[in-house]
Amino acid sequence: MNLGYLTDWNEKWKFIGILTPRVASNFQEGLKARDVFLNATATLWKEQNKIEKPFRLILGLTFNSTSGLPVPLPLVNYTRRFRPNWSFTLGVPKMEIRHWIRPQQSIFVETKLDGYFLNIQNDLNLGNGDIASRNSLSALIVGAGYEYQIGDRLKFYALGGTTLIQNAILRDRQRNNLLTLNNQMSFYFKSGVKLSLF
Repeated sequence: MNLGYLTDWNEKWKFIGILTPRVASNFQEGLKARDVFLNATATLWKEQNKIEKPFRLILGLTFNSTSGLPVPLPLVNYTRRFRPNWSFTLGVPKMEIRHWIRPQQSIFVETKLDGYFLNIQNDLNLGNGDIASRNSLSALIVGAGYEYQIGDRLKFYALGGTTLIQNAILRDRQRNNLLTLNNQMSFYFKSGVKLSLF
């Protein structure tokens, strides 16, 4: 769930602020206060669609309490359509090259950062005095995907690839690393439906 605010900053730039409450847990005992996290994003957005080579530039900061990094991170996204059926995206956390097969269908290759951070409701005693109460995964992914535009604002997508870097970690309540569960490259697959507000 997102709560967003969009306004014209000036003639060329728009300001976008987004608050995202999240619930991330193993839910062994229902929903608890420690299962709720708050993410926030503030960006400036510039877009030119009615030119020969349309582009979009987004610059901002994002605070994702479930990323495992409790500091604001840069958000940079520069997308340009350099040919009628081709575009590229440069930035953080994603880079991509995309080809449109038809106006509503595209294929793409991308590199992106992904992951999760969640509360473990019944803390795990690791047997050495350490108590794990959080689980996190951070990954750098490269893959290829397919996207189908269902309507003006709805898209189906599927992405398959591999993790180049992966860290699955058990942490204590202060987010200190206690035990690495997996740091090996592995197969990655993600699929779903996207609802776009802009």
